[in-house]
Amino acid sequence: MLVALLLLLTVLSQGAAAMSGQAGASRDILRDAAAAHQAGDMATAIRLYRKFLKEYPDAAEIRSNLGAALVENGQFTEAIPEYSAALQKLPNNPRVRMNLALAYYKLGRLPDAVLDLEILHKLQPLELKPALLLADCLLQTGQARKAADLLTPLQEEYPDDHAVIYMLGMALLQENRTADAQVLLDGGRETRARLVLRHVALEPLREARRGHHKRKKDDRWQRSHVPYLLHFNSSSRTVFVQSTSRTFERSSYPFICA
Repeated sequence: MLVALLLLLTVLSQGAAAMSGQAGASRDILRDAAAAHQAGDMATAIRLYRKFLKEYPDAAEIRSNLGAALVENGQFTEAIPEYSAALQKLPNNPRVRMNLALAYYKLGRLPDAVLDLEILHKLQPLELKPALLLADCLLQTGQARKAADLLTPLQEEYPDDHAVIYMLGMALLQENRTADAQVLLDGGRETRARLVLRHVALEPLREARRGHHKRKKDDRWQRSHVPYLLHFNSSSRTVFVQSTSRTFERSSYPFICA
């Protein structure tokens, strides 16, 4: 259920005795906004959240819900100031910070995403979702060594996790640490992530070194993608996405928009 419904009475209780009529009308607006959001009618939800926030501009959780509705409507640029305003009121809320980072990511503003993701990772270093998204941002911005350093303790904690294996393997390969990548591939039970890495990344490198062919620049090994993101075109990535979906069901974040 949306945060708006859970916090409805708390948000409206302030001053409700003095403004019972206004509070009742605002309660109805917010209930209708939450219902529209749950029904997938984002245009209506956005309009009603904004109407509510005119009366209660400091309702940070509701502003976060507005950001979520904007994201679901494809309005990432408009969502960022809403999440940012909510975060000013709720600086220790991991859900709001993570959703802000996701909005930055989807706009391609990776350095901005990294700033928020690094804060989350420091607070919860073994939480998979922010760590994997941070690693993906680092890989896309040419910081493979930093990504490998981030992922190594995660791989020790989750030795057979598909997403961690895949992304750490990609980081090691981008650093030309093929021996370490081979240890990673051979170090645990066979998984689809290991199979994907072996066939789309490590084997072509081995073949190139044997002189059979030159390794082509291929985005299958140049970029890594975690399965809740947007860019999956090759059949090998599709296999990986299907094999890693359970990783993200374990996330503790109550996402609205992810």
